[in-house]
Amino acid sequence: MEIDRQRAHKNNADSPLMALPAIYRLLYSAGLRMGEALSIRNKDVNLQDGTILIHATKREAERIIALHDTMKDVLRDYIECRNRMPLSGLTNPEHHLFVKLDGTPVTDKAVYANFRSLLRKCGIQYGGRSRGPCVHSLRHTYAVHALANMTRKGMNIYAALPVLSASMGHHSLEATEYYVRLTRNTYADIERNSSAINAFVYPSKSKSHDD
Repeated sequence: MEIDRQRAHKNNADSPLMALPAIYRLLYSAGLRMGEALSIRNKDVNLQDGTILIHATKREAERIIALHDTMKDVLRDYIECRNRMPLSGLTNPEHHLFVKLDGTPVTDKAVYANFRSLLRKCGIQYGGRSRGPCVHSLRHTYAVHALANMTRKGMNIYAALPVLSASMGHHSLEATEYYVRLTRNTYADIERNSSAINAFVYPSKSKSHDD
């Protein structure tokens, strides 16, 4: 994967490259907002239980997210490499989880710039501000894939949506539906698990969408 092939070509203590592979994977696998991921501190991570306590939400409500086993391995490897750096305070419970090579917290600006660089390397066109794709697209993709997985495993759509909403830190199903733009053509199996009552959640493609 391109995120794992990145290399620093000069001695740049301000580089976030060491943390980026773990950040991108966490954004996608847990559906976090950028601010939530970068605000995580060491004390919030419990790899034994496979959970992370999230503080920095839009409405300042805490929630706990569960980590997949593969994500636990990624974070464990990252923390082990990070702690090898000859810097003091990295293991302090109050210290930020994701840091640059100089030990300072990774910034959203650095992630955004790197993401656009990755798009170029992957041959994906960047449409510009508000058109994307952008880092926030990973949260959207999480919502789509998580809902698809739950319904394909037999969970009723009415049960799946509240679970997804809670995992994303939303306070209403309407907020979650914004991220879940599935179509009947692409997700026919999900449509079969849905009723006509909630079909509005998955609108058909319009001509403007195809254009």
